Amino acid sequence: MYTNDQIDRLKKQIPSWQVAESRVSNLKRDGREYKGLCPLHEEKTPSFTCFEKDGVWLWRCFGCGKSGNSIQLVQECDKISFSEAVEKMTQMLGWEKGKQSVEKTFKTILEKEKSKITFPISAIAQAESALGESEEGKQWLAGRGISLDTAKRFHLGYVQNAGAINPTHPYVDKGWILFPSISDGKIVLLKYRSVIGKKTPDGKSCILRKQDMATTLYNVDSVSPLEDVFLVEGEPDTLIMSQAGYSAVGIPNAGFSLTPEMRDKIVTANCIYLAGDTDAVGRDTMKKLWTELRDRTYLIEWPDGIKDANEFYLKVCKGDVEEFKKRVEELKQTARQKPMPFMYDLAETLTQINDISPLNNPARLRFPWETIDKWTAILPGDVVCLSATDSGTGKTSWLMNLLLYNAIKFNKVIVNYSAEILPDQYARRAAAYITRQSRDTLKKEDFFKASEIMKEAKFYNGYKPGADHKEVLELLRWAKRRMGADILVIDHLHFLTRSEKDEIKAQSEAMRAIKDLALEYNVIIIVVGQPRKPTAQYRGRIAQMYDIKGSESIMSDSSQVIILHRNRTSEEDAGTSAVFSPITKVVLDKSRESEARSTELVFKGEICGFFEIVPEQGEAGF
Repeated sequence: MYTNDQIDRLKKQIPSWQVAESRVSNLKRDGREYKGLCPLHEEKTPSFTCFEKDGVWLWRCFGCGKSGNSIQLVQECDKISFSEAVEKMTQMLGWEKGKQSVEKTFKTILEKEKSKITFPISAIAQAESALGESEEGKQWLAGRGISLDTAKRFHLGYVQNAGAINPTHPYVDKGWILFPSISDGKIVLLKYRSVIGKKTPDGKSCILRKQDMATTLYNVDSVSPLEDVFLVEGEPDTLIMSQAGYSAVGIPNAGFSLTPEMRDKIVTANCIYLAGDTDAVGRDTMKKLWTELRDRTYLIEWPDGIKDANEFYLKVCKGDVEEFKKRVEELKQTARQKPMPFMYDLAETLTQINDISPLNNPARLRFPWETIDKWTAILPGDVVCLSATDSGTGKTSWLMNLLLYNAIKFNKVIVNYSAEILPDQYARRAAAYITRQSRDTLKKEDFFKASEIMKEAKFYNGYKPGADHKEVLELLRWAKRRMGADILVIDHLHFLTRSEKDEIKAQSEAMRAIKDLALEYNVIIIVVGQPRKPTAQYRGRIAQMYDIKGSESIMSDSSQVIILHRNRTSEEDAGTSAVFSPITKVVLDKSRESEARSTELVFKGEICGFFEIVPEQGEAGF
């Protein structure tokens, strides 16, 4: 239940024009007001107006006579009760606040503006006509239960030869279905699917895309606040759902991570039903999204032996649209009864668990050093602590090497909260490491080259002056939800708790919250911990996890603890920093998966990089 004060604040915090923006056609600003076509009745001349009065944004339609506040607009448009409208707006406000906080704090490192090509729908008119005349094309559609009317509605096409995209493909001249993604009347992405199959006998993909076009969600413009949306995998499933009258959006492939902007669009739907493929990767992708999106989000599970919506329509419903709709509604009801994603049913877990060893799990943290990569499997839900014998031994650089490797080589989404190093400084270090150029002599072209190497890598770096550990953890929570982070980093924890009256207690509370966050959102979290300053008699000794400064919970709440050690080559004089050997001992001091291990790397400070002394497979690079 919400109090009157809470409801009054909600009316003021979300203006009626913001609610109307996604519900009213042609809404435009007119002086201090907003005007558009009323969503509550049919009209050709705009008579719907949003205006401010006494600090509250209201609305009125001079055509049908209805009026009210923001909550009542949601209630009227979405045909729900007042209490449901209040709940929906509360969730909407939470997402908007989280979005704003994340956008202000985290920025992509080495971001490069990429121009994408588009072209008019008329450019594929000939291919559209060819589909209706092609026996191979019509057979492909029929084999998936897609009607020719649906194909026309979505502007599908057919070409015999895909040489313009890939002239060396084994099936280049054997027939291809065209799937255009359309936004604002323009084709923003064009994909080709072979009528022969998804892959060649040797595993070569038979799904191609035109270069220099945007990566987008298929049919994303269909998302509406007035309707539920189904998030499926691929174009055929999207078409099957749409053919039955549902709003559906397709992700490009299993394992794809939605961008923040895609998430912003998806969460505007009335409810979100995640209905991906039932293979291991598809199931993991949908469960990850379920964990992140949460509000009004439900997980559809197809019956045993059924792979996806397309197969469900053909095999279970025998191509009967009405039967399909009936059965989908039943699946929706079942999905709505399931507990939140972080509540696990043991029996279900036992039936769905696979026999992949932890070290072969694609979701695990990967190390750019072969010897270390074989040590232990750090999986989603784990908290890793990184510390060192001394300050200034390169923890941030070592961690940066690790994060860039996961972002570039394994497409992991990284969100790094750096409490000491400013984003520009971090970007310079990253560019030096990626290009193997000294950070002191980097030129503009080196930064450009680094950004090219990163390509589509999603690596966000941020810092918010004055933020304490509670504020940072809330930021990271929203970064996980909006950015889909696979790895969250706090570098370092002590910087965030040092102003607390009881610093040890604050660190303990923070580690408990970090552990809960890792488990609840199934994400890997890396926490950098400061070492205690060693006494004279212990100076030079390799530190252990018990030497981490502050609360014992930093060590005990971590699944793994990694320690870096470099020998001093000169004693620290007054006002002079110690000089360390480039030889770095890396110690796995705690792991729930393996015994303690150690190896040696060499640190090249000018490029902020750590490398194996004798690489097993050559020096890791990009």
